Amino acid sequence: MNGPHSLEPADEQSSALMAATGRLRALRSKTPPLTPGRRAAQAVLLALFISLMLLLALPSISQLQAQLSTQLLRALSIELSLVEDELLLRQLPLAMRFGLDISVAAADWFVLSLHAVIITGVFCFALAMRSTPARLVVQALCVTHGISLALIKLQADHYSWDVLRHTQSLVDFSLLWLLLTPSLLAAGYYLSERRLFNRLLATLLIIAYQILSLPLKLVLHCLLISQLSTAVIPLLFLACGPLLDVLMFGALYTWVLSWPALLHRSRRPARPA
Repeated sequence: MNGPHSLEPADEQSSALMAATGRLRALRSKTPPLTPGRRAAQAVLLALFISLMLLLALPSISQLQAQLSTQLLRALSIELSLVEDELLLRQLPLAMRFGLDISVAAADWFVLSLHAVIITGVFCFALAMRSTPARLVVQALCVTHGISLALIKLQADHYSWDVLRHTQSLVDFSLLWLLLTPSLLAAGYYLSERRLFNRLLATLLIIAYQILSLPLKLVLHCLLISQLSTAVIPLLFLACGPLLDVLMFGALYTWVLSWPALLHRSRRPARPA
């Protein structure tokens, strides 16, 4: 007959399991952190994997963007034609390079004069703004638009920047920026963020924004050009083109850097001996 201090077989197994778990936790606590070289290697491998997935999905992505753009413009009753041009980067025959062409009248002298009067009024209004950065931005946009109006007036016969070329340029930059996104994240974010779930979720969020924002941008540009004539194309390309993509990427990058751990491991409470 066993004594009062003897343990049952189940209790002995539980004690052995808890002792093994304690030794494993002690071993993990003594494990040295990843070296900068290994962390950089992990970041590079993750960026290469995501870039490869994007490369394989690029035809589907470009077709989705083209369909969304055409459907939105048709919903706004804007006559357009979808033009599939030569492949993006002849060495990379995977992406469909498309552009949108809408019927819009060329800017005549009356339209150019009206634009000149408007930007002069906006420039004078900006002089009274208290915020120096906002004032400088508005004045720079006014000066840029004024220069483009002068070039259109002086070189009316050689002005060939139409809606189709404008939208094709936006598509080209958007697809290139999409492919560069994993590399840009690997150069900074993947090195500072150790949690894999945070990395994948942040990358998915930024990529989803870039994919879905292009059709909305194309529709907005075509809508403004159809209402304000082709004279606003240089201003739109400068203010709401690639520069806006870079600024939004920086804003999203700063936001995901502040994320806490989004996936916590559940720990079972220790059983009493």
